[in-house]
Amino acid sequence: MKIRLLAAGMSALVGLMSARAALAGQEVPIHVFADGKDGHGYAPALLVEPNGTSYGVDTQGGRYLEGEVFKLSRPSGGTTWTKTSVYASHADGDEPHGLVIDAAGNLYGTTDTTVFELRPSAIGGGWTLQVLHRFSGADGTYVGDDLLLDSNGSLFGSTPDGGIYGRGTVFQLSRSAKQGWSYVQLHDFAGAPHDGDAPNGGLRGEAGDIWGTTQAGGADNAGTIFELRQEIAGSPLYTSIMHYSFSSGPDGGTPLAGLFEADDGSYWGTTSEGGFVDSVNCPTGCGVLFNLARKFVRFQFEYIYSVASDFFGNASLDGAYPDTSLGADQNGSLYGITLGGGVSNGTVFELADAVPVLPAATPTFTPAAGTYTSAQSVEIADATSGATIYYTTNGTAPTQNSTPYSGAIMVRSSEQIRAIAFAPGYTKSKVSAAKYTITP
Repeated sequence: MKIRLLAAGMSALVGLMSARAALAGQEVPIHVFADGKDGHGYAPALLVEPNGTSYGVDTQGGRYLEGEVFKLSRPSGGTTWTKTSVYASHADGDEPHGLVIDAAGNLYGTTDTTVFELRPSAIGGGWTLQVLHRFSGADGTYVGDDLLLDSNGSLFGSTPDGGIYGRGTVFQLSRSAKQGWSYVQLHDFAGAPHDGDAPNGGLRGEAGDIWGTTQAGGADNAGTIFELRQEIAGSPLYTSIMHYSFSSGPDGGTPLAGLFEADDGSYWGTTSEGGFVDSVNCPTGCGVLFNLARKFVRFQFEYIYSVASDFFGNASLDGAYPDTSLGADQNGSLYGITLGGGVSNGTVFELADAVPVLPAATPTFTPAAGTYTSAQSVEIADATSGATIYYTTNGTAPTQNSTPYSGAIMVRSSEQIRAIAFAPGYTKSKVSAAKYTITP
């Protein structure tokens, strides 16, 4: 597979966004940070709600210049968005990291020493801060990247340092009605040669099966891909499985970003070193983009590692030292950012059609198609989470420009209903059709 350069230079990401926006309209900034208390420093990706309200963090702004969580509200009229400081880091930890949000609108994040919750107030629009856990060293230090929020409301995270062996930890925070939040240390990394060292980049998966990377440790102390698998359902006991140990050779080394999980159960990621070596620009290697494929071998699933593509730095302007997690579009193309290479200071890249993308489930009709002696109230459903259904009743093929389904359709005379579903992270569903014949 060949990596394709989408943008290069210090403004690579901005340039990419501008190019894409040019196809749909003019891009304009919704907020320009004015430095100081208004915010500056590294800011991970925004959380965007369906109504456009966004939440983000910066690491050096806010009231105390120690980082803040902010909210960007869509304008009710005019073009000016409103930026509100939700929380300014200070005594409760510095440098907040990326956020996750639950179904109730509560925000969860980390600082250098804490995990916190921000709960919106029902009156007055304020927020209530609760520190869920404060790290002290034996339980980890320098809290890692984004938290993982599972379907039961539990939070999982990592620390790149601290723990029993000083090599980092993976932890879980769970909430119960009686005891509130409780902290459990799931794994203490022991380092090379049999375990990872310094987990980073965030975790993937669900309670009982958690995946991630470490930037060191393993047989060659060049990083690992690991899985933590729960021994008994509901138990805090997890078994650590090292699925791959990097060598910093042609296979890559020192992964600094988390994994991307594809619909087929395989994992994709990048390493910041190894691969193609340029003695001037990439003396330790420019990094690779890799795949850990899930395959059924000899009556069981195995994970097989391969390099999907090398980075060549300035040699081909495709970038060097990738350091952020990958994202994918609905067609299965992967996107990421490199810290160096390109024209000078990094790139945004694409690996086209890399991962298989599943279609949304085919819509179903209740009652089923058939002949009836009276009018029928027809409901359409789709099994894919977050799916939007569109339908027609005039015989034409439904598209996203057709009528969105919002409730039961009353069929009083013979007609055919055709429906299609669209969902984030999936390709469009097959078109389903149901013909109703009404014979009073």
